[in-house]
Amino acid sequence: MGAFVVDLEMLQDVIDRMCGFERNLSQWLDEVDSQVRRVHAGWTGAAAAEHRCAHDEWRAGAQQMHLAVTALRRVGATAHGNYLAAVVANRAMWG
Repeated sequence: MGAFVVDLEMLQDVIDRMCGFERNLSQWLDEVDSQVRRVHAGWTGAAAAEHRCAHDEWRAGAQQMHLAVTALRRVGATAHGNYLAAVVANRAMWG
C-alpha cells in the first residue's frame, strides 16, 4: 500500500482561496446584473428580449458554478477537519 500524505497547510490555503473566490464571484455577479439592468432601462425590442434571455441563462449557469464551488469548499473544510483530527489522535496514541 502506498503512502498517503495530506498537506494541511496547502489544503487550508486552497479552502481560503475558494472562500475568497466565492466572495468575489458574488460581487462580480451583482455588478453584471446591475449593468444589465441599466442597459435594459432604455433598451426594448427583440434584441433586448434576446439579450435578457441570454443573460438569464448565463446567470443561472454562473449561480450553479457558485453553488458547486461552495459545496467543494465545504467538502475541503470537512476533509481538513477530519485529517487534523486524525493527526491529533495519532499523536496522542503514538506520542
